[in-house]
Amino acid sequence: MGYMPAVNHRCIIDDCGEAKCPTCPDFVNELLQNTVIRSWCSYVCIQIGTSPLEVVAVGAGAMSALGGKFFGPICKPYP
Repeated sequence: MGYMPAVNHRCIIDDCGEAKCPTCPDFVNELLQNTVIRSWCSYVCIQIGTSPLEVVAVGAGAMSALGGKFFGPICKPYP
């Protein structure tokens, strides 16, 4: 869903937890606030082959408490 960086990149999980995602961008919690979430993970996407590393996107995904289905990741350009 949403954004895909136009450069060669890799997304890395940077945090996971239960309920509201404190490290996620605000737009993620706003989109997911009406969904019953069991757990979540946030991601940082970096451009491959740059030095220093360049963050090109951030996002999150979540596990539904209803049926245990994963949805996401929901991504957004960074910054």
